[in-house]
Amino acid sequence: MLKKIHSDSVLLMPGGVAMCDGPDTPKPAFTRVQMEVLFNYLQVWLPSPFTFRSCVCLFRDAPVAERFRLVIHHFVRYSVHLLKNLGDFLAMAHHPNGDSMSTGSPEEPGSDTQWTLDELERLLILMAKVFMPQFPLYVCPKQVGHRPEDLSTAEATQMAVFCDVHDSAEFPILLLRNVVLFCKSGGLQGLAQAFKLPSALLPPSMAHSMISIICNVKMWLNYRAVLQLFAPVRANALHYMCALPDQDLRSVSARNISDFLWCSAKDNVDAAISFDKDGLDLAMKYFNSPTLTMRLTGITQINSHITVFNDMSNSESVVEVENVGLQLSNWILVNKIVEHIFGPNLHVEVIKQSHILLNFLAVEGKITNEHINVIWQAAQLKHCSKQVHDLLLPLIKNLEAGPVLHLYELMKDLPVKEHTEQTIHLAQVLQRFIWTNGSTFTNLLNEANALQQQQQQQQQQQQQQQMGLSPSHNLKNNALLGSGPGNVTEDSQQNPSSTSALSIAAPQPTTI
Repeated sequence: MLKKIHSDSVLLMPGGVAMCDGPDTPKPAFTRVQMEVLFNYLQVWLPSPFTFRSCVCLFRDAPVAERFRLVIHHFVRYSVHLLKNLGDFLAMAHHPNGDSMSTGSPEEPGSDTQWTLDELERLLILMAKVFMPQFPLYVCPKQVGHRPEDLSTAEATQMAVFCDVHDSAEFPILLLRNVVLFCKSGGLQGLAQAFKLPSALLPPSMAHSMISIICNVKMWLNYRAVLQLFAPVRANALHYMCALPDQDLRSVSARNISDFLWCSAKDNVDAAISFDKDGLDLAMKYFNSPTLTMRLTGITQINSHITVFNDMSNSESVVEVENVGLQLSNWILVNKIVEHIFGPNLHVEVIKQSHILLNFLAVEGKITNEHINVIWQAAQLKHCSKQVHDLLLPLIKNLEAGPVLHLYELMKDLPVKEHTEQTIHLAQVLQRFIWTNGSTFTNLLNEANALQQQQQQQQQQQQQQQMGLSPSHNLKNNALLGSGPGNVTEDSQQNPSSTSALSIAAPQPTTI
């Protein structure tokens, strides 16, 4: 079997390993037959979860085990070559007769190395298994009693660029070497370029296999390598997911990809707080779906981003926290998340999950009167009235004075016959909150009344100008009628509460 794997491999000749890292390294070649034999061998070798038995005969002979190591070394290099040219390989697979519009196709049509979509996907799955610690190349030598290799200082320094070598004693050296070879050859850059392909060319199932490679490689990378190499791959993968149609997003593989990309942003606990716009855009893609399950997934991920921000805000500087909080709240307002939650397509289960988002906006001072109007309209619907009132009660303590007074005005306009036990309770909470913050609300009311009077005067002047009356004629009429602006100001100074539609003493329990 091993002879069949490497019969045509040039790198199995003496000095082949040295050729792998040289500047004049030839283009690696790995045929479909070789990949199929290797894939079948690993499928048979990997132990079953019920038997836990596998054959180690191949590794009892040291020269044969060394040849197998060279095969895997060559396979890693060929996989990197495939990822860098995945667009051409996929174009050849979609157009096997050679009528592809892609330029610079890597193989000749009809040759043994022209891959199909299934074969390309199996190759990527096999590539992901190479970076698992259960791979036979790393497990079997220890089982047959071979002495592990020593890591030199020079090699440890090279590995430290990508991996954490201080834990190398606990992990196989060959595994870390393959990870370094994959990163050094540009494997992660190839993955980043591959995710720029359109979904019509790159199917979601193959994207899931690529994510499996990323997931297994990321476990061995250090913090610096994650920032420099993994972050571009994640950004392109999120853009690819956002471009998928809704039907493809419902698949299990797409959900697994999304979960990994979302969770990967939370793995680096030492990373500085940042605004993850790409992850939020994918959450918005789920939230806009007509399927309830996907909408719940979207709102859950938005809440998760807010929770991460709240947790990290206690350990970061004030300036960074304010900037990220401002970006996050602006993103919510621009995408009109509140309007979507309580709009025409509202659902009770989505409303139940929105308390974290609403409290965040209230603390940031981003709840407006328009938001209160939308929420109040949803509260008038019988099938979700209870859930909306349950959200409003704890939300009031975080609101600013303007939205609270606006909500109280809406409560006053509600007919008596439409009041319920929930609205009465809400009115009591509003009254208590207004009385507790009396001075703040008094100043706000005075400013609102003065602004309202100024707006009314401007409207009257505009109407009179449209009718052809001069401002001097208007002043004479106001003086004769005794209803000029000076009289209003004098009355308001003598009795400030008379000009306000809602005073601090106005909310009484008996009015409800």
